[in-house]
Amino acid sequence: MKILVVAGGYGTRFWPASRKDNPKQLQKVISDNKSLIQLKYDYLIRGFRPEDIFIVTGARYAEDIKKQLPEIPAENFIFEPEMKDTAPAIGLSLLKIAKKFPKDLVSIQWSDHYIRQPAIFVKSLKLGEAVAKKTKRDIIIGSPPRFPTPHLGYIKIGRRLKALNHSPRLYLAEFEKFVEKPTLEVAREYVASGDYLWNLGYFIVRPQRVLEKYRIFAPNIYAGLLKIKSALGTAREASVTEKAFSAFEKQSFDYIYAEGLNPDEALVIESEMGWCDVGEWNSLKKALEKSPEDNVTKGLIKLIDCEDTLIYNYQEEKLVAAIDLKGFIIVNTADATLVCPKDSIPKVKKLLKSFEGTGLEKYT
Repeated sequence: MKILVVAGGYGTRFWPASRKDNPKQLQKVISDNKSLIQLKYDYLIRGFRPEDIFIVTGARYAEDIKKQLPEIPAENFIFEPEMKDTAPAIGLSLLKIAKKFPKDLVSIQWSDHYIRQPAIFVKSLKLGEAVAKKTKRDIIIGSPPRFPTPHLGYIKIGRRLKALNHSPRLYLAEFEKFVEKPTLEVAREYVASGDYLWNLGYFIVRPQRVLEKYRIFAPNIYAGLLKIKSALGTAREASVTEKAFSAFEKQSFDYIYAEGLNPDEALVIESEMGWCDVGEWNSLKKALEKSPEDNVTKGLIKLIDCEDTLIYNYQEEKLVAAIDLKGFIIVNTADATLVCPKDSIPKVKKLLKSFEGTGLEKYT
């Protein structure tokens, strides 16, 4: 099986640390020694060879990402000429992988996740590969929700069919449907029911089945991918790819694949791997805290009587001090500082949108 790690985007919800020229997946957010993409590589290398791991990202990050992952062969990096959301990126990647390895399954992964139990993560992928080969179905890997949240998608499962590998942390279940991000009230109902898992975005697929979903649900992207396919390995590949991407509309892979997946086309592996999304500051705090009341800090910080607050200070020579804060996010960088209540983090995108045409674009 081949592994495709999607490492595009620049993480607007992680502003001001994440910028267009220095996205969060290239930063040392969790560890002081390794970036998010390097941590993902460390998880995967426990069960897969470097030559089986592919990375797709924007062309503007080519030099930096290759420098961070020198073990991966140069030909395994796939660069989008333009960043048009995840559907074009994954479509291009599956074309390239399928051309070289037409019989192999592909596991789609993401670069901005923290996994507390990487051994269980790898076991989930290995068992998923075996089940996919045996049943001819795609595999979706989900995680039992630890708390209700409106910031993640969910998977509704049917019957739990059996424990895998005699493990209470790994179950095979029937797939019913994906559910988009619910309200907090509905999320609480999902968690209480026991019939829903967090959607991690981890899939084990057959590229041809995925591309068939593109044909049905994204015909314009599919037509462009066919043009790219005809040019792969030729002198025209780069120019044809660039022209096709310029015509693509921005579209999410989840919309095309997940929304179009039928129950009889997939099974679900329920995996307690200690998965944490670190797509924005609130989720990073949840990933690193031991209890909700804890403060999570990085850098030179002094707190007095603060609770449930995250403060990240990226300036070594600068002290950030706070008194009597509860439920706040503070992120200080060399040229910008964000201060807001935790519940206001979803408005960061709105903030960055307001920069347009004001001379503040340089801070994005």
